[in-house]
Amino acid sequence: MPVFVWDSVVGDIVDINIVKLKKNYMEGTIKKFIKKSSKRVKNPCIYNDRCGGCNLLNISYEEALKFKENRLKEILSKFKLDNIKINNIEYGNNFNYRNKITLHIDNKKIGLYEKRTNDIVEINKCLLVSEDINAYIDKISKFIKSNNHNLKEVMIRSFNKNILLSFKGKVDKELLKNNFNEVYSMYLNDELISGEKDLIVDLCNYKFRVAKDSFFQVNLKVAERMFNKVTSYIKEKNIKNVLDLYCGVGVIGILISKYVKEVTGIEVVEDAIKNAKYNKELNDIHNINFICGKTEDYIDRFISIDLIVVDPPRSGLDKVTIANIMRISPKEIIYVSCDNMTLGRDLKSLSEDYEVLEITPFDMFPNTYHCESITILERR
Repeated sequence: MPVFVWDSVVGDIVDINIVKLKKNYMEGTIKKFIKKSSKRVKNPCIYNDRCGGCNLLNISYEEALKFKENRLKEILSKFKLDNIKINNIEYGNNFNYRNKITLHIDNKKIGLYEKRTNDIVEINKCLLVSEDINAYIDKISKFIKSNNHNLKEVMIRSFNKNILLSFKGKVDKELLKNNFNEVYSMYLNDELISGEKDLIVDLCNYKFRVAKDSFFQVNLKVAERMFNKVTSYIKEKNIKNVLDLYCGVGVIGILISKYVKEVTGIEVVEDAIKNAKYNKELNDIHNINFICGKTEDYIDRFISIDLIVVDPPRSGLDKVTIANIMRISPKEIIYVSCDNMTLGRDLKSLSEDYEVLEITPFDMFPNTYHCESITILERR
C-alpha cells in the first residue's frame, strides 16, 4: 500500500517511522536521510520545520508548479477522466501574496499551529502574507507580551493597505483601541469596536465590499487571472440567463453581468449576500439578483438557464445540486474548484451529459499543495 511521508521530496531515499496505519494507506515521518533528492532547495522559512502552514517550501517554485499540474492529472485519471485538455498552470508571486491570516494566541505567544498538533509555533512574520500584515503580526506580538489579556485568536485582513483586525477572547476594549487606533476596522468577539464595518476591495476594475467573515480570494493577482478567464469565455458566447451558485459577495456574477442578459446568485452566508447586494449598487449593476439560502434548497426553482457557474467549498457539489443541474441542462457549465479530488468526483457525475472542454489550474496558494482550477463544460 502507498505510504505518504511528511516533508519528503520525489527522489529522497529515507528511513521512516510509520505514524498512522489506515485500511488502504499509511503515513510516515522521516527518521533519517539516506540520500537527499536533487530537487530539494534550501528552505527560506525559519519556522517551516515545525509550522504546518506550508508544504512545498523544500522544492523550487518551478518544481512546485509541476507537482500541482501532475497531481491534478493523476487525480482526474483515478476518475477515468484522462483525455481532457489541461492548460498550463497560471500563477503570480509565490511570496507575500496572502491578504488574510488567522493566528492563534496563548498567553504571551502568537503564531500558527505546529504540524499535526494544536501547539503554537510562535512567529513574528510569515513569508506568505503581505508586508502590511507582517507589520501587524509584529505589533500584535508586542502588545500581547506587554499587556494583560486573555486573547485566543486574531484574524488580520488587508485590502488597499487598509487593515481589519478581528480578535477573539477577553481584553479591555479601550486598551485595544488605544494601541491600534489607526486600523481601518477592528472587532472584538464579532463586535465592531472601531472603524468601518467592512473592507472595500478593488478587483478587475470593480469595487467590492467584503464583510470581515465573508469569503474572498486571498490572492488577488491570481484571482484576477481566474476571473478574466471566466469573462473571456463568456464574451465569446451568446448567453442570456446565468445561475451563479455559491456566489459569495457576488464577484463572478457582477464581472460577467455586462456580457449576459440576467444573473441570479445564490449564497448561504447572510453577510455575503448583504455585501453582494451592496456591490450590485456600488457598481451600478441592474441585471443581477441575489438569493440568501442553501443552493440545494433553491436550485429546483429554475428551469431555463443558459449557463450555470459553480464555485463550491472544498466539499464540492452535493447530489441534489448535481441532479438539478442535469435537470436544468444548461448549454454550458463553468466549475471553479478549490479541491482537485471533489472536482474529479463531480466531473465524473456531470460527464454523462457534459463534455469537459478544458481545465486551467491556478496557483492561488503557492508553497502549499492546494490548487484552484476553472473547468469549462459543454452539453453533449
